[in-house]
Amino acid sequence: VTLLCLCKAARGGVSRIVSATAIYNAMLERRPDLVEVLFSVFYRSTIGDEVGTDAPYYMLPVFTMQGGAFTSDLSRTYIQQAQAFPEVPRLTNRQIEALDTINTLAEELCFEQILEPGDLQMLNNHVTYHSRTEYRDNTAAGYGRFLLRLWLTTSGSSRLPKNQATLWSSDELTQSKLSEISADF
Repeated sequence: VTLLCLCKAARGGVSRIVSATAIYNAMLERRPDLVEVLFSVFYRSTIGDEVGTDAPYYMLPVFTMQGGAFTSDLSRTYIQQAQAFPEVPRLTNRQIEALDTINTLAEELCFEQILEPGDLQMLNNHVTYHSRTEYRDNTAAGYGRFLLRLWLTTSGSSRLPKNQATLWSSDELTQSKLSEISADF
C-alpha cells in the first residue's frame, strides 16, 4: 500500500507500521504454542470493505506460508465484526489470546511516523501491518487530514496464497496482465 500525505491532521494521526514477519518470529520465540492458531481460519466480515464477494463474511488465516514465503493479513475489526453473524463460530480463548499477543508485539516492535505533506509511505501490505492513532482535524480553519492511497502489484511480486484471492482478486489474472504489460516495454 502506498500513502501520499497531502495534508496532515491538526492533532494525532500518527502512522504506525510493524513487520508481520518480525511478529511471527517473535511469536515463534516467545509463544510458539499460539503460532499454529494463527495459521487456522478466522472469519472476517465484508461489511464496509471492498472484498470481491457478495457474502457477508469470508474465511482467512492470519498467517499463511506458501512455497517458503510468509504472508499475513490481519484486521481485527473485521474479525470482531464477523462475530455478529450467528452462524460464524465464536472466537476461542486461544484465538483471542493469539490476537492479543500480536497486538502486544506490534506495540513493542512498531515504528511511528508523522506523515508531513509530501511524504510518501510505501509498504508491502502482505508482510507489514499498518495503522494510525486517532486524529483531529482543524475544522475551524477548514482543512483536515488528507491522504491518497494506492495499492500496487508488480510483476516481480511473490505469488499470493490462493486463500487470499477473495481479498486481492485473482493473483493468476494479475500476474498474467502484468506479464503482458511488461512485455510491451
